[in-house]
Amino acid sequence: MFIHRAKIQSTRAHPISEKEYMEKSRYLKNFQTPLTKMPSYEMLCDSSHPFSMTKLADAFDLPLTRNLFGLYEIDVWIEDVKCRFLIDTGAQISGIRKQKAEQLKLSVPAGTLEIGSVGATKMKLSTVLVNQLRLGMISWQHVPLVLLDQQRFSLPLFQIDLLRFDGILGWDLLSMLDFELDTISKRFKVVKNHFRFDRPNLIPCSFPTLIVREEGGGTALFGVDTGAKQSWLGTAYVQQRSLRVISEAKVVGFGVHGKEEMMTPIIDSLQLYVDRADIRLHGCITAFVEIFEGHPFDGVFGNEIFAGRRIRFVNSKQMLLLT
Repeated sequence: MFIHRAKIQSTRAHPISEKEYMEKSRYLKNFQTPLTKMPSYEMLCDSSHPFSMTKLADAFDLPLTRNLFGLYEIDVWIEDVKCRFLIDTGAQISGIRKQKAEQLKLSVPAGTLEIGSVGATKMKLSTVLVNQLRLGMISWQHVPLVLLDQQRFSLPLFQIDLLRFDGILGWDLLSMLDFELDTISKRFKVVKNHFRFDRPNLIPCSFPTLIVREEGGGTALFGVDTGAKQSWLGTAYVQQRSLRVISEAKVVGFGVHGKEEMMTPIIDSLQLYVDRADIRLHGCITAFVEIFEGHPFDGVFGNEIFAGRRIRFVNSKQMLLLT
């Protein structure tokens, strides 16, 4: 059995040229509206109490924990009640488990939202409207959250639910921040950017979209999903690069839909560069990469690329740093 592994090493900077950035940006030009500005999102909000964000400090940090499944969690407050949320950049919209929503007596507004998944399935999910969601010194008012089905997120072991989180903090809210996941000091940091970046690598979309450098000098388009432990590739990219398939296996993935099982080929190896990191993936799977219809990514990075390191999303300057 071939076991997936990722090896990350520090290297010299591998900047993206302006021409390369513009080419990839044009490829996704129709998908660069923030989710919170899209009509489908705005329809979930109360027009008399619009969605908004309040920032009481430019910089602060909070404890960051890693659960048994290698996913990162943080405390948030909903209606002044402390909740445990996964930090999931791969979730285009934040969500809350049905059981927690019932405990908080959250009302269900009219309308649903269609969400895609790693297994290439789509599902319409109901939403609830939260008066306030607070993360440290930042709070969002009148926030729509999708309802996460309780059973689909349960992995009972001796009648214990190992996935004991209350919700998911998604890219709709995280994309509004400059933030760092520091897995060395185990802190989530909201930062104030003081730097200028002449060579951005992050395209502002409703899913974190990164331009990476390939071995040989080309570029590829990868998503960044902190709610997934393992990275994956698109089938077309595997064929385009003539990457060697060494076996096939059944894998289990998690997302806003819950648990999904699928069969996938296993890829021998691939080397990529992000900022100042050399990323070598061995035994990588293939899975759904068409986050934006008709415009597939080449792959998606899981949180393995920054385990034991620091990753910083400087959204205000379209830059991702990996140290």
